[in-house]
Amino acid sequence: MSKELATDQTEAKTEISRCAVIPAYNEGRTIGSVVLETLPYVDIIIVVDDGSDDRTAAISEAAGAEVISLGSNRGKGAALKVGFEQAMDYGASVIVTLDADGQHNAGSIPELIAPIEAGEAEVVVGSRQLTGDGEPSFARCFGRWMLDSATNLTLESPVCDTQSGYRSFSRDALEVVGDIQVGMGVESEMLIHCDRAGLTVSEVAIEEHYNDEADSSTHPIRHAWSVIRTILSVIRFQNPLFFFGIISLSLLGSGAIFGFDTATHYYATREFWPGKALLSILCLIIGVQFGTIALLFDYFNTWLQRR
Repeated sequence: MSKELATDQTEAKTEISRCAVIPAYNEGRTIGSVVLETLPYVDIIIVVDDGSDDRTAAISEAAGAEVISLGSNRGKGAALKVGFEQAMDYGASVIVTLDADGQHNAGSIPELIAPIEAGEAEVVVGSRQLTGDGEPSFARCFGRWMLDSATNLTLESPVCDTQSGYRSFSRDALEVVGDIQVGMGVESEMLIHCDRAGLTVSEVAIEEHYNDEADSSTHPIRHAWSVIRTILSVIRFQNPLFFFGIISLSLLGSGAIFGFDTATHYYATREFWPGKALLSILCLIIGVQFGTIALLFDYFNTWLQRR
Protein backbone atom coordinates (compact mmCIF):
# COMPACT_ATOMS: atom_id res chain seq x y z
CA MET A 1 0.00 0.00 0.00
CA SER A 2 2.83 2.35 0.84
CA LYS A 3 4.47 1.63 -2.52
CA GLU A 4 1.26 2.51 -4.33
CA LEU A 5 1.00 5.73 -2.35
CA ALA A 6 4.60 6.65 -3.21
CA THR A 7 3.90 5.90 -6.87
CA ASP A 8 0.79 8.09 -6.83
CA GLN A 9 2.76 10.95 -5.25
CA THR A 10 5.50 10.64 -7.87
CA GLU A 11 2.96 10.69 -10.70
CA ALA A 12 1.26 13.71 -9.12
CA LYS A 13 4.57 15.55 -9.08
CA THR A 14 5.28 14.85 -12.74
CA GLU A 15 1.86 16.25 -13.69
CA ILE A 16 2.65 19.65 -12.14
CA SER A 17 3.35 22.17 -14.87
CA ARG A 18 2.57 25.54 -13.32
CA CYS A 19 3.61 26.40 -9.78
CA ALA A 20 3.16 29.62 -7.79
CA VAL A 21 5.64 30.54 -5.05
CA ILE A 22 4.49 33.13 -2.52
CA PRO A 23 6.85 34.32 0.23
CA ALA A 24 4.86 35.58 3.21
CA TYR A 25 5.68 37.29 6.47
CA ASN A 26 2.78 38.24 8.76
CA GLU A 27 0.32 38.42 5.87
CA GLY A 28 -2.58 36.69 7.61
CA ARG A 29 -5.02 39.43 6.57
CA THR A 30 -4.48 38.98 2.84
CA ILE A 31 -2.81 35.63 2.15
CA GLY A 32 -6.08 33.67 2.09
CA SER A 33 -7.54 35.79 -0.69
CA VAL A 34 -4.27 35.71 -2.64
CA VAL A 35 -4.15 31.91 -2.53
CA LEU A 36 -7.82 31.51 -3.52
CA GLU A 37 -7.46 33.93 -6.43
CA THR A 38 -4.28 32.21 -7.65
CA LEU A 39 -5.49 28.59 -7.46
CA PRO A 40 -7.44 28.56 -10.77
CA TYR A 41 -4.31 29.45 -12.77
CA VAL A 42 -1.69 27.04 -11.40
CA ASP A 43 -1.36 23.39 -10.44
CA ILE A 44 0.06 24.04 -6.98
CA ILE A 45 0.77 26.99 -4.72
CA ILE A 46 3.75 26.97 -2.36
CA VAL A 47 3.52 29.54 0.43
CA VAL A 48 6.80 29.97 2.28
CA ASP A 49 6.01 31.29 5.75
CA ASP A 50 9.04 33.38 6.65
CA GLY A 51 8.78 33.09 10.43
CA SER A 52 5.39 34.81 10.78
CA ASP A 53 3.95 35.21 14.27
CA ASP A 54 0.36 35.46 13.05
CA ARG A 55 -1.89 32.86 11.36
CA THR A 56 -0.29 33.17 7.90
CA ALA A 57 0.62 29.49 7.70
CA ALA A 58 -2.75 28.17 8.95
CA ILE A 59 -4.79 30.43 6.65
CA SER A 60 -2.62 29.56 3.64
CA GLU A 61 -3.07 25.84 4.22
CA ALA A 62 -6.81 26.21 4.76
CA ALA A 63 -7.09 28.12 1.48
CA GLY A 64 -5.45 25.26 -0.41
CA ALA A 65 -1.73 26.06 -0.52
CA GLU A 66 1.19 23.88 0.46
CA VAL A 67 3.00 25.64 3.31
CA ILE A 68 6.69 25.56 4.13
CA SER A 69 7.51 27.22 7.46
CA LEU A 70 11.04 28.54 7.94
CA GLY A 71 10.69 28.91 11.70
CA SER A 72 12.39 32.29 11.84
CA ASN A 73 12.40 35.41 9.70
CA ARG A 74 15.22 34.87 7.18
CA GLY A 75 14.28 37.40 4.49
CA LYS A 76 12.49 37.33 1.17
CA GLY A 77 15.48 35.94 -0.70
CA ALA A 78 15.71 32.91 1.59
CA ALA A 79 11.97 32.32 1.34
CA LEU A 80 12.03 32.42 -2.46
CA LYS A 81 15.04 30.12 -2.58
CA VAL A 82 13.24 27.48 -0.49
CA GLY A 83 10.12 27.83 -2.63
CA PHE A 84 12.12 27.51 -5.85
CA GLU A 85 13.81 24.36 -4.62
CA GLN A 86 10.45 22.78 -3.81
CA ALA A 87 9.06 23.79 -7.21
CA MET A 88 12.07 22.22 -8.91
CA ASP A 89 11.50 19.02 -6.91
CA TYR A 90 7.96 18.92 -8.22
CA GLY A 91 9.25 19.25 -11.78
CA ALA A 92 7.35 22.47 -12.51
CA SER A 93 8.07 23.89 -15.95
CA VAL A 94 6.71 27.39 -15.21
CA ILE A 95 7.05 29.12 -11.83
CA VAL A 96 5.17 32.28 -10.90
CA THR A 97 6.09 34.49 -7.96
CA LEU A 98 3.76 37.06 -6.44
CA ASP A 99 3.54 39.04 -3.23
CA ALA A 100 1.31 37.99 -0.37
CA ASP A 101 -0.07 41.46 0.39
CA GLY A 102 -2.69 41.45 -2.37
CA GLN A 103 -1.13 44.13 -4.57
CA HIS A 104 -1.00 41.77 -7.57
CA ASN A 105 -3.98 40.70 -9.63
CA ALA A 106 -3.83 36.92 -10.02
CA GLY A 107 -5.87 37.24 -13.22
CA SER A 108 -2.69 38.40 -14.97
CA ILE A 109 -0.98 35.02 -14.49
CA PRO A 110 -1.99 33.70 -17.96
CA GLU A 111 -0.35 36.76 -19.54
CA LEU A 112 2.80 36.25 -17.50
CA ILE A 113 3.25 32.59 -18.37
CA ALA A 114 2.22 32.78 -22.04
CA PRO A 115 5.63 34.00 -23.36
CA ILE A 116 7.41 31.23 -21.43
CA GLU A 117 5.11 28.45 -22.59
CA ALA A 118 5.47 29.77 -26.14
CA GLY A 119 9.26 29.67 -25.83
CA GLU A 120 9.58 33.42 -26.41
CA ALA A 121 11.21 34.26 -23.06
CA GLU A 122 12.79 32.64 -20.02
CA VAL A 123 11.70 35.35 -17.57
CA VAL A 124 8.65 37.60 -17.65
CA VAL A 125 8.33 40.59 -15.32
CA GLY A 126 4.95 42.01 -14.40
CA SER A 127 5.57 45.71 -14.93
CA ARG A 128 3.28 47.87 -12.77
CA GLN A 129 2.07 50.24 -15.46
CA LEU A 130 -1.73 49.97 -15.22
CA THR A 131 -3.80 51.76 -12.58
CA GLY A 132 -5.56 49.53 -10.10
CA ASP A 133 -7.14 50.13 -6.70
CA GLY A 134 -5.40 52.89 -4.77
CA GLU A 135 -2.22 54.72 -5.68
CA PRO A 136 1.37 54.32 -4.46
CA SER A 137 2.74 57.18 -2.38
CA PHE A 138 5.23 59.68 -3.78
CA ALA A 139 7.96 58.24 -1.55
CA ARG A 140 7.28 54.74 -2.89
CA CYS A 141 7.34 55.95 -6.51
CA PHE A 142 10.54 57.94 -5.98
CA GLY A 143 12.23 55.02 -4.24
CA ARG A 144 11.18 52.68 -7.03
CA TRP A 145 12.62 55.07 -9.63
CA MET A 146 15.95 55.23 -7.80
CA LEU A 147 16.21 51.45 -7.46
CA ASP A 148 15.16 50.93 -11.08
CA SER A 149 17.89 53.33 -12.20
CA ALA A 150 20.53 51.67 -10.02
CA THR A 151 19.61 48.18 -11.24
CA ASN A 152 19.43 49.15 -14.92
CA LEU A 153 22.98 50.51 -14.74
CA THR A 154 24.11 46.89 -14.44
CA LEU A 155 21.84 45.44 -17.15
CA GLU A 156 22.45 45.33 -20.91
CA SER A 157 18.70 45.39 -21.56
CA PRO A 158 16.85 47.80 -19.21
CA VAL A 159 13.72 46.66 -17.39
CA CYS A 160 10.96 49.18 -16.63
CA ASP A 161 9.98 47.75 -13.26
CA THR A 162 13.01 46.04 -11.75
CA GLN A 163 11.45 45.77 -8.28
CA SER A 164 8.25 43.98 -9.23
CA GLY A 165 7.83 40.72 -7.36
CA TYR A 166 5.21 39.50 -9.84
CA ARG A 167 7.21 37.35 -12.26
CA SER A 168 7.28 34.05 -14.09
CA PHE A 169 10.29 31.84 -14.74
CA SER A 170 11.05 28.90 -16.95
CA ARG A 171 12.73 25.89 -15.36
CA ASP A 172 16.01 26.82 -17.08
CA ALA A 173 15.81 30.35 -15.66
CA LEU A 174 15.19 28.98 -12.20
CA GLU A 175 18.45 27.08 -12.36
CA VAL A 176 20.20 30.41 -13.02
CA VAL A 177 18.50 32.41 -10.24
CA GLY A 178 18.25 29.55 -7.75
CA ASP A 179 21.37 30.55 -5.82
CA ILE A 180 20.03 33.90 -4.64
CA GLN A 181 21.11 35.70 -1.51
CA VAL A 182 19.06 36.53 1.55
CA GLY A 183 17.46 39.98 1.62
CA MET A 184 15.08 42.40 -0.03
CA GLY A 185 17.39 43.01 -2.99
CA VAL A 186 16.45 39.66 -4.50
CA GLU A 187 14.46 41.18 -7.39
CA SER A 188 17.48 43.11 -8.66
CA GLU A 189 19.82 40.19 -8.04
CA MET A 190 17.71 37.79 -10.11
CA LEU A 191 17.60 40.20 -13.04
CA ILE A 192 21.36 40.68 -12.93
CA HIS A 193 21.95 36.90 -12.91
CA CYS A 194 19.56 36.44 -15.84
CA ASP A 195 21.22 39.26 -17.75
CA ARG A 196 24.69 37.78 -17.21
CA ALA A 197 23.43 34.37 -18.34
CA GLY A 198 22.01 35.83 -21.56
CA LEU A 199 18.42 34.86 -20.78
CA THR A 200 15.55 36.60 -22.55
CA VAL A 201 13.61 38.83 -20.16
CA SER A 202 10.32 40.34 -21.29
CA GLU A 203 7.72 42.49 -19.56
CA VAL A 204 3.94 42.42 -19.34
CA ALA A 205 1.92 45.41 -18.13
CA ILE A 206 -0.04 44.63 -14.96
CA GLU A 207 -2.24 46.50 -12.50
CA GLU A 208 -0.95 47.51 -9.09
CA HIS A 209 -3.28 47.56 -6.11
CA TYR A 210 -2.59 49.42 -2.89
CA ASN A 211 -4.88 49.40 0.09
CA ASP A 212 -4.68 49.74 3.86
CA GLU A 213 -3.63 46.09 4.18
CA ALA A 214 -0.90 46.21 1.57
CA ASP A 215 1.73 47.99 3.62
CA SER A 216 5.30 46.85 3.27
CA SER A 217 6.68 44.84 6.18
CA THR A 218 10.09 46.47 5.66
CA HIS A 219 10.97 50.13 6.21
CA PRO A 220 11.50 51.83 2.81
CA ILE A 221 14.99 53.11 3.71
CA ARG A 222 16.02 49.68 4.95
CA HIS A 223 14.57 48.14 1.78
CA ALA A 224 16.42 50.57 -0.47
CA TRP A 225 19.73 49.99 1.32
CA SER A 226 19.27 46.22 1.06
CA VAL A 227 18.67 46.47 -2.70
CA ILE A 228 21.64 48.76 -3.32
CA ARG A 229 23.90 46.58 -1.16
CA THR A 230 22.83 43.51 -3.15
CA ILE A 231 23.50 45.26 -6.47
CA LEU A 232 26.98 46.32 -5.33
CA SER A 233 27.73 42.84 -4.04
CA VAL A 234 26.79 41.22 -7.35
CA ILE A 235 28.75 43.80 -9.37
CA ARG A 236 31.80 43.30 -7.16
CA PHE A 237 31.98 39.61 -7.99
CA GLN A 238 30.66 39.61 -11.56
CA ASN A 239 32.16 42.86 -12.86
CA PRO A 240 35.14 43.71 -10.62
CA LEU A 241 36.75 45.96 -13.22
CA PHE A 242 33.72 48.26 -13.13
CA PHE A 243 33.28 48.15 -9.34
CA PHE A 244 36.88 48.61 -8.25
CA GLY A 245 37.66 50.75 -11.29
CA ILE A 246 35.10 53.36 -10.24
CA ILE A 247 36.63 53.49 -6.76
CA SER A 248 40.12 53.77 -8.25
CA LEU A 249 39.20 56.59 -10.63
CA SER A 250 37.40 58.46 -7.83
CA LEU A 251 40.44 58.27 -5.56
CA LEU A 252 42.87 59.16 -8.35
CA GLY A 253 40.70 62.10 -9.34
CA SER A 254 40.47 63.32 -5.74
CA GLY A 255 44.23 62.96 -5.29
CA ALA A 256 44.86 64.92 -8.48
CA ILE A 257 42.52 67.72 -7.37
CA PHE A 258 44.10 67.97 -3.92
CA GLY A 259 47.59 67.90 -5.43
CA PHE A 260 46.77 70.53 -8.06
CA ASP A 261 45.19 72.78 -5.44
CA THR A 262 48.24 72.44 -3.18
CA ALA A 263 50.68 73.12 -6.03
CA THR A 264 48.83 76.19 -7.36
CA HIS A 265 48.47 77.63 -3.87
CA TYR A 266 52.18 77.16 -3.19
CA TYR A 267 53.09 78.70 -6.55
CA ALA A 268 50.94 81.78 -5.84
CA THR A 269 51.73 82.35 -2.15
CA ARG A 270 54.79 80.19 -1.35
CA GLU A 271 52.70 78.71 1.46
CA PHE A 272 52.79 74.92 1.64
CA TRP A 273 49.80 72.88 2.80
CA PRO A 274 51.28 69.66 4.25
CA GLY A 275 47.91 68.19 5.26
CA LYS A 276 46.37 68.51 1.80
CA ALA A 277 49.58 67.31 0.18
CA LEU A 278 49.59 64.16 2.33
CA LEU A 279 45.90 63.62 1.55
CA SER A 280 46.67 63.90 -2.15
CA ILE A 281 49.48 61.33 -1.92
CA LEU A 282 47.29 58.99 0.15
CA CYS A 283 44.43 59.16 -2.38
CA LEU A 284 46.81 58.53 -5.27
CA ILE A 285 48.45 55.52 -3.57
CA ILE A 286 45.14 53.91 -2.60
CA GLY A 287 43.70 54.70 -6.03
CA VAL A 288 46.58 52.89 -7.73
CA GLN A 289 46.05 49.93 -5.39
CA PHE A 290 42.36 49.71 -6.22
CA GLY A 291 43.19 49.98 -9.91
CA THR A 292 45.58 47.05 -9.57
CA ILE A 293 42.93 45.05 -7.72
CA ALA A 294 40.42 45.82 -10.48
CA LEU A 295 42.75 44.53 -13.17
CA LEU A 296 43.74 41.41 -11.22
CA PHE A 297 40.17 40.48 -10.27
CA ASP A 298 38.98 41.09 -13.81
CA TYR A 299 41.74 38.83 -15.16
CA PHE A 300 40.90 36.01 -12.74
CA ASN A 301 37.16 36.44 -13.35
CA THR A 302 37.71 36.12 -17.11
CA TRP A 303 39.99 33.14 -16.59
CA LEU A 304 37.40 31.37 -14.43
CA GLN A 305 34.63 31.99 -16.99
CA ARG A 306 36.75 30.41 -19.75
CA ARG A 307 37.40 27.26 -17.74
